[in-house]
Amino acid sequence: MLKQALRITSIYLVLSVVWILFSDYIVLSRDFAFLSIPPQTLKGLTFVILTSGLIYILIDRFDEKQQALQNASAERNEALKKMTDQYETYKQVIEQMPSGVILIDPSKSNHPILYANNAFENITGHNKHDLIGKTARLIGHPTDNQEVEVFDEAISSGETLEITLPSYKKDGTFYWNYIKLSPVYNKAQELIYYMGILSDVTEHEEQRRLIQTQLDMFEHIFIHDQDKDLFTGLANMMARHLQADTTVMHWNDKSGLNVYASDRIPYQMRHLLESIPEDHPLMHQFINNQMTDQNSLIDRLTQELESQGFAYEEIWLSPIYSETKQHIIGMLIAYFQPGVTRLTSDYKAYQHYQSLIGVALQKTNYLDHIRESEQMYRLIADYSSDMVLLLNKDKKTEYYSPSFSQLSDQPMTYNLFMHRLSQQSKHEFHSFLTMVEQSNKPIEVELIIKNKCKQLSVIEVKGHTFIDENDQQEKILLNARDITDRKKFEDALNKSLYIDHLTQLPNRFRFKQLLEEKSQVHTRNSIVVCQFIALKNIRTLYSVAVVEEILKQVSERLETIESIQIIAKTNEDTFTCLVNIGRDRLSELIETTVESLSEPWLIDGLEIIIPVAAGASFYQEQPIDQWINEAEQALNEATQDKGRRYVIFSHDITEHQQRYLALQNDLYHAVTNEELVIYYQPIVDVSKTHIYGFEALLRWEHPSYGLVMPYEFIPIAEATGAIVEIGYWVIEQACKKIKQWEQENEDFSLSVNISYRQLEAAHFLERVEALLKAGNCPSDHLVFEITESILMKDIVTSNQVLTALKALGIRISVDDFGIGYSSLSYLKKFPVDILKIDRAFIKNIDEDNNDAAIVSAIMDMSRALALDVVAEGIETKKHLEWLTKFNCHYMQGYLYSRPVSEKDLPQVISDIRKFLITS
Repeated sequence: MLKQALRITSIYLVLSVVWILFSDYIVLSRDFAFLSIPPQTLKGLTFVILTSGLIYILIDRFDEKQQALQNASAERNEALKKMTDQYETYKQVIEQMPSGVILIDPSKSNHPILYANNAFENITGHNKHDLIGKTARLIGHPTDNQEVEVFDEAISSGETLEITLPSYKKDGTFYWNYIKLSPVYNKAQELIYYMGILSDVTEHEEQRRLIQTQLDMFEHIFIHDQDKDLFTGLANMMARHLQADTTVMHWNDKSGLNVYASDRIPYQMRHLLESIPEDHPLMHQFINNQMTDQNSLIDRLTQELESQGFAYEEIWLSPIYSETKQHIIGMLIAYFQPGVTRLTSDYKAYQHYQSLIGVALQKTNYLDHIRESEQMYRLIADYSSDMVLLLNKDKKTEYYSPSFSQLSDQPMTYNLFMHRLSQQSKHEFHSFLTMVEQSNKPIEVELIIKNKCKQLSVIEVKGHTFIDENDQQEKILLNARDITDRKKFEDALNKSLYIDHLTQLPNRFRFKQLLEEKSQVHTRNSIVVCQFIALKNIRTLYSVAVVEEILKQVSERLETIESIQIIAKTNEDTFTCLVNIGRDRLSELIETTVESLSEPWLIDGLEIIIPVAAGASFYQEQPIDQWINEAEQALNEATQDKGRRYVIFSHDITEHQQRYLALQNDLYHAVTNEELVIYYQPIVDVSKTHIYGFEALLRWEHPSYGLVMPYEFIPIAEATGAIVEIGYWVIEQACKKIKQWEQENEDFSLSVNISYRQLEAAHFLERVEALLKAGNCPSDHLVFEITESILMKDIVTSNQVLTALKALGIRISVDDFGIGYSSLSYLKKFPVDILKIDRAFIKNIDEDNNDAAIVSAIMDMSRALALDVVAEGIETKKHLEWLTKFNCHYMQGYLYSRPVSEKDLPQVISDIRKFLITS
């Protein structure tokens, strides 16, 4: 403002001086007498006019500038408001995150904390406001100074760090703290913050340590045969995990009492335990199988140790019984020193280790029995159908079983055995022997060998080395078994399940397996899906044989295209390829592929042209299913857009992430806001022409996004753990609905989908039982549906929980059967009542012989196991006719009804009953 005033004053001053200096000359040198105005007056008027014009111009320009400044100020205020709103949104998202979030100032030497969210308080127990300004080194009170130095050094050097630290909460509670530190830069690439993400991973870390220790113990049990090495090693492994001194006691009728102690136990205490006489009161109960009062025995042991100067805060003691549970063969003891932190999971780990010690003791007893019965085993080997070959270190035969006569009538030697092998198997067997000699573990190999009738057979050879106690030399023991029939069966089964019978290419399921097995999948890989357009019209116009001949020749054309690594037939008219090529050349490759498949097909003198569309997706470390789905989405877009021959998948990542975060936040309130609803899809018993029951299908009526389908929000619920409470809500609603049907004299079952997160949740069984009682629900009308992947995730836990559910009267159904393990041997392990055949096998059952064969096999297997079978995806009467031919009684699909809301359910029940009567 002042600057503008100075400018106006300066201009006015200059103009005034100029006018005063030159006005006399201008006015007096001209003749203005005609105006009848004195010269002085004329000079004054002229000056006023000039200055007025000048002032008007300057003020007008000043007003324009002021208006521009006001507009700019308003725009800045609006931008600031948007930034403030955006900041509040991000802050709300961060505050609701389940993981702890902190911001650290890396510019100061002590790296103070600038911000912490609510989850940080829940994880560490510290008030976030109390920590503001304090050093980040105190996060969770890490117990290892060296790890703290790594943590501190990462912040100082501006590096990203991921680390799991043993830590303590404010109240002294121990936990495992997973920390990820990441630098945050401004637009000028200057380091301004360090962001830390914290998670309490105690349960996961302890489970990992338990599993790893168990695996190490299993390996140790298999490797070591000497009792001292075996049990001392096991005791040390348990001691490291439990942070306790451990001893294993073994009672043997011949050698008496043996004590094996971990290295942490002092020599004097070890000597004390080893020297306890068998008639001592401490050992009397143990040796005489009278361990009825373990607490009394623990008290005696504690007193005995304290009397010798060894004080422990707590002792855990467990007897280990023989396989028949009639005799005590050992005892496991853990001694905890004062001040050692014990987690709630430690006793569960101790019980697991007790079972493994039992296995080791049983192994020791078995080995003793084997040594005593060596002669008997020699007789068994002589008369066994398995072929046994014993070689010394020079490959000289020291023993071969008579069963080798099936290969040759001559005495079996190493050279003769090698001579009988195929050329490829000779190389494999040579490498196999080298591995056997270098390893302490048993090794297996499958070989092709020619028998004495000159027929090729497949044998499975197991080999391991051992030290012969007689001559103290290393020997190689080979055990061979003819598995030709088994291999033929496996090949036939794999071929029917995973190979397209027409083209002999991998099918959709095998293609997915190949991608999962492929270790070198990287960002240069892409999936390309090619589809023949209107192939059914070609089949109608010509014949099925012509179409089949075209499909057989597809792989010949595709194999000529460079960079295609895998070719699979993934649908009736669709081929899917894995290609290894950069993004810059992917379009060129797709063009080449489409051009090749679009060229005329010469079949029996006919020239046939079939349009081809393609879709592709780059690999960006997404899950395999999502990767395939993206390529198929791109194909679908290409087939709908007649002007495009191919589409490469792309999506707006930012929009997807925003939607994901919004759904994640809103899901926490979905139950309380009554946004979740259950839809019902009927299951029909065609053998009795009545409605057997319904499947409860969850839907989310989101206030902003509308109807959200399960495939989008269920993974979010699984990841956040919200699925557990949502699952209880669904079970509660199901119990109410079953009770309502009972009161209406309707005999319907209701199936509910159960996730693994629910099965492993604490008190799951108690909550389910409480819901059944609260709803007064007849449990035999409730069915829990689980997938094969859930069964196999943790066989022990799954079996225990499912058995307990069966005890409550709930029936168990395996959903999507056929696309996972599909193994009879696995299925027999679980208390299953119902199998649901996946819709993928039903979709083309009337056109694809493979699908029909698989469904028929599943039906035969189910009848053998006395299981009910429900077929999903019944959409046409042809589907119904095929399934009826296979004696499948229970059907579910759009032929009868789509999933409907509760208000539409009575009408659907009435319509289906009319349909069943008239059809």
